[in-house]
Amino acid sequence: MLNVTVYPDASSLLDTENDGVTFDSIDYVSLVNNQTYGPPALIAPSPARNGGGQKRATPGERVLYLNTNLIPAFEIVRTSD
Repeated sequence: MLNVTVYPDASSLLDTENDGVTFDSIDYVSLVNNQTYGPPALIAPSPARNGGGQKRATPGERVLYLNTNLIPAFEIVRTSD
């Protein structure tokens, strides 16, 4: 499991009063941006790519998509395997 905290800007990482927004119990994080194309990774990979060993989320698993064009800073902490 992962805990992901998203910060509004890089300087807020040093600001103890700004905790950011935290998402708990995330199974996968997928980084996307304006150059990401095709079906969403982990949720709907194409059968050809999935057969190539790409990991796919199973029912009940949580995938957090972070648009790196919009989120300047984030922190990911693994809490368990």
